[in-house]
Amino acid sequence: SRSDKKRADADKLGCKYVVYSNEDEVKDAARTFDVVLDTVSAPHDVATLVSTLKVGGSYVLLGAVGKPFEVSAFSLLFNRHSIEGSLIGGVPETQEMLDFCAKHNIVPEYRMIDAKKANAQFQALMDGTAKADRCVIDMSTLKNMDVVESPPGTVDASAQ
Repeated sequence: SRSDKKRADADKLGCKYVVYSNEDEVKDAARTFDVVLDTVSAPHDVATLVSTLKVGGSYVLLGAVGKPFEVSAFSLLFNRHSIEGSLIGGVPETQEMLDFCAKHNIVPEYRMIDAKKANAQFQALMDGTAKADRCVIDMSTLKNMDVVESPPGTVDASAQ
């Protein structure tokens, strides 16, 4: 992660937590992970994080970074590392994941939020101040939202 703010949540879930800007933590984590799930959607040092993989480990990109990144071919070859990416699995993969979760009683950490809090939650994600849990918008609260008028000079779809 980029800060220490989610360490307690990670510990509670049994995850090893590394702040990638902390050189000592990254160095101590060298060759310790079987899998790294990278959800970051901004440019960052992927090669350093790949170094935390065990021999034969997989680095999985789930965040879309617009700029190319560098990773040493020798690191990949000598350590049998693989770099993979996924937007989403198909129906069979999703069913397999759901079956696995049901079998092992794996449930998501989430909290329901009012629709009015969606912008604040998005800003917290952008600022890096959001908690480790994920928020789900309670769609029944949409009816409590104020109507937003179209800016001057735009076409109001409801008036057509």
